[in-house]
Amino acid sequence: MTSREVHDDSSLVSQVEHALKLSNDYALGLVHPDGHWYGEMNTNVTVTAEYIFLRQALGLYLKADVAAYCHYLLSQQNSDGSWGLAPEYPGDVSTSTEAYLALKILGTSPHIPAMQNAREFVLKTGGIARVRVFTQLPVELMLLPSICPINIYKFASWALGTVAPLLIICHHQPVYSLPNGKSANNDYLDELWLDRTNKSVPYGLPLWDLMFQREFAALAFGVLDKVLYQLNGLRSIPFTRAYARKQCIKWILERQEKTGDWAGIFPPMHANMYAFTLEGYRLDDGPVRLGFQALERLGWEDEKGKRIQACVSPVWDTALMAIGLCDAMSPNTQTIDHALAWIRARQLLEPRGDWRVYRPQLAPGGFSFEYENSWYPDVDDTAAIILAQVKHDNGSIGSNSVIAAATWIPGMQNLT
Repeated sequence: MTSREVHDDSSLVSQVEHALKLSNDYALGLVHPDGHWYGEMNTNVTVTAEYIFLRQALGLYLKADVAAYCHYLLSQQNSDGSWGLAPEYPGDVSTSTEAYLALKILGTSPHIPAMQNAREFVLKTGGIARVRVFTQLPVELMLLPSICPINIYKFASWALGTVAPLLIICHHQPVYSLPNGKSANNDYLDELWLDRTNKSVPYGLPLWDLMFQREFAALAFGVLDKVLYQLNGLRSIPFTRAYARKQCIKWILERQEKTGDWAGIFPPMHANMYAFTLEGYRLDDGPVRLGFQALERLGWEDEKGKRIQACVSPVWDTALMAIGLCDAMSPNTQTIDHALAWIRARQLLEPRGDWRVYRPQLAPGGFSFEYENSWYPDVDDTAAIILAQVKHDNGSIGSNSVIAAATWIPGMQNLT
């Protein structure tokens, strides 16, 4: 090895050591006093837009934060006027339509260049008629037992908590006021329709196209939609419908955390506000009041403006940070000790959660990645926490925490 090569290697080592020190110092500067980390969870603009729709629908008009929300929405717009599903993704008609509507509700003039560009993109991609729509499902789905091939427990945990309020919403089929009021011929978004005389959004492709493309799952739901439409959504069975709605609300209430959260994620928290008010709850009733407080805790504001996160992930963030510090051989072992103690205190060891429907004999031991989510632990978060503990201390492999977590993970394996 030449002296030049030795010098280059020494220089590279010095650069790496310097980068590690800067990273370590930065990480320590972000840790909370109780030992955990929490960073923003990035999402697209639809979460913020749908929060704005919720407040408009329930008459909770935004005042102080209007400029901050507008600033954020506009900061995420692509150069072609669109908004995408993720950063650097091409424009999406549904996402762009939601962003446009949210900005207009907040009072943004449709005549400014950003709104004109957004309108051109939406029209170019088919207009509002091309936006996504949830499948219609009857609230009686809540009554189907877990042995049925289709029941609410077949949904993934992120979707499961959202299905119940959607069933209530589909039953009521509510129509809410826009800033220009509520009417059968409302023209508030006429500028985004290609055909203003036929304002209908199809629920999916024609059944023949689905069959031709061999999209058999979509075809099955399409057929179910057609049947339910002909049966008026089963509304002609009043006793069953009333009982199903009651069971649906009961199910939702049982899963609300004391802090007001549902799984710590936006979709069920947002949809439940609609469901409760449609079923006669007032805005100052406990479940609704706590639910809105939980939604507000998802807010994040900085120089980009204000937005609503889809979720918060402090347990996940803390586990990954602990792993990173261990891999970097950080000298701050006391900080990692503190972080892992914070995490271990959140291990879900009570026999509770919808995962027990199909695994009733499995001992609990998982972790969820939110502050408040005692119903839906997840496998990847639990695995990361095992890694964090073992990387920091090899002896922890025999600890109660690691054994419980490592036993729970394979017990959750899908065997079908």
